[in-house]
Amino acid sequence: MANTFKTITKADISNASSTPTTVYTVPSSATCVVLGILCVNKVNASVKVTLLLESDTANTGGGTNANITLAKDILLPSGSSLEFMAGQKYIMQTTDVLKAYSDSSSSVDVSFNYMEIT
Repeated sequence: MANTFKTITKADISNASSTPTTVYTVPSSATCVVLGILCVNKVNASVKVTLLLESDTANTGGGTNANITLAKDILLPSGSSLEFMAGQKYIMQTTDVLKAYSDSSSSVDVSFNYMEIT
């Protein structure tokens, strides 16, 4: 198994909950260890950010994982940033999808840092 550290950046994430920005989709035959998610407010007003995890993978206890909200309406003051899950780890499985949106257009950038195990 190969372990590869990677970063994905997304500028100006969506401002619509109906069409959130796809930050990352775990490829087939891979597992992802989330190391950090940095959200940055680029505008002169407070904004809110929501992070979503879409999952249809089977879990070890039986059944299928559900789509969940990892964080809802995180308030980012003007010009600030937030390291979501700092110091923690989160596992994403094949086909899991991380999505994000804010309540203001062209206001938030996201940096996603992870280790992909293939």
